[in-house]
Amino acid sequence: EASLGQYLPSVLGAVAILVVGLLVALLVRSLVRNGLNRLGVNERIHSQTQDPAAGRLDVVGIAASIGFWFIIIITLIGVFSVLRFDGLYAPFSALVAEVMLYLPRIFLAGVLALIAWVLAIVLKLAINKLTAATLLDEKLSESAGVRPIGLILGDVVFWLVLLLFLPAIVSALQIEGLTAPLTDLTQRFTATLPNIFAAAVIGF
Repeated sequence: EASLGQYLPSVLGAVAILVVGLLVALLVRSLVRNGLNRLGVNERIHSQTQDPAAGRLDVVGIAASIGFWFIIIITLIGVFSVLRFDGLYAPFSALVAEVMLYLPRIFLAGVLALIAWVLAIVLKLAINKLTAATLLDEKLSESAGVRPIGLILGDVVFWLVLLLFLPAIVSALQIEGLTAPLTDLTQRFTATLPNIFAAAVIGF
């Protein structure tokens, strides 16, 4: 009885932490899912990729699940700590500490990726509207039997903007082994852009 009385507060505390943590995890999952659905994240990504495999990718669901399981892991740390399960507490605590270390980097990389994506979309739409306003694009595409040149040019600019932002995104994540090669690749590619543009003008 003394032993049960000694451990009962710890067990009740662990159960309370588990219940509260589960409720918070479900709330976070719901907030993330509803927020991203209102922004139309899945629809925007699917409309840009035009890939059947990407069309089946539930980005909103993945983000909501990440938030859910992150809260669950933190909850388990609290449960193991209260129950004094040191063998389980230490690995989970180290995992969360590692995640929290990378969280600011991931946030910065996410902001840069969002800026790159928005800028790429804006430029792509601007090019598409600009070329659609003229009959030259339609005539060239019909004579060549290809997609409208404006659409192709818009896609090229879209991926070019993402490529130019890629070194900064990788640098924000502090992945040293990839930052230098990607920066060098981007510099080499941008150095050849004038030659590519000149060749395209001569070709037309």
